[in-house]
Amino acid sequence: MTAAAAEPKYVSRLALQGNPFSATVTEDGLYLGPEIKQRRDLVLHLLRASDKIPLLYGSNGLGKTTMLKALSHQGGDDLRFCYIQAEPSLTVQFLVSRCLQVFGAPQESTLGSNNLQLLQQRLQQLQKLQIRPVLLIDDVSKLAEPLRQQLKVWFDWQQEEKYLWRAVMTDVAENALVTENGRIQSLMLSAIPAQETAAYLMQRLQGVGYVGDSPFDDKSLIRFHRLSDGFPARLNQLAHQYLLGQGNSK
Repeated sequence: MTAAAAEPKYVSRLALQGNPFSATVTEDGLYLGPEIKQRRDLVLHLLRASDKIPLLYGSNGLGKTTMLKALSHQGGDDLRFCYIQAEPSLTVQFLVSRCLQVFGAPQESTLGSNNLQLLQQRLQQLQKLQIRPVLLIDDVSKLAEPLRQQLKVWFDWQQEEKYLWRAVMTDVAENALVTENGRIQSLMLSAIPAQETAAYLMQRLQGVGYVGDSPFDDKSLIRFHRLSDGFPARLNQLAHQYLLGQGNSK
């Protein structure tokens, strides 16, 4: 079955360019309600004006991955991002290689090696250029213990009393990674408030070309929030079911 054939029927009925409630995460899918925008702006402020490492935490389905991917497109010339989806199988060697690729390793380097010295030198060069390298690590507690310990070492690297690394991490736990230098600042990611349910769903629809009034009535929006607790992933599923003709299911 092709991707087009797998699309729900309402995509063509509403003249959409794609599935508005797909689970696929894109960098432009972040809903910027007042609370979420405040969190994003605070993270960017911490990256630029402090030594703190934000740890965004909250239950699955709150949009932590979407936030990270959106952040990677919010920085200017002063921030350079390296996104890592944490998995238990990831190794220190992989992370070093990935960072060297993203942050600009010399051509003669061997990217498959665990060349911590080369990476440290590159970070020092970036600091002199006033560019801050930022690790974006999704689900940090999924990393194997040796890699979590390596991160703690990295986050202590300094040159001229200035830290070489910046980072933003996500996890379900508030204390997913704790460092002795106290750089990590936990920030809870909030759910979408009831009064913003309609705006969130309309952003999803308009993102795939929808034009017109909301297809969701007020009663349905109230039910969506009650059943989802404002979690974007659950709202997506409920809206999808509604448009498939299951809007009256309890």
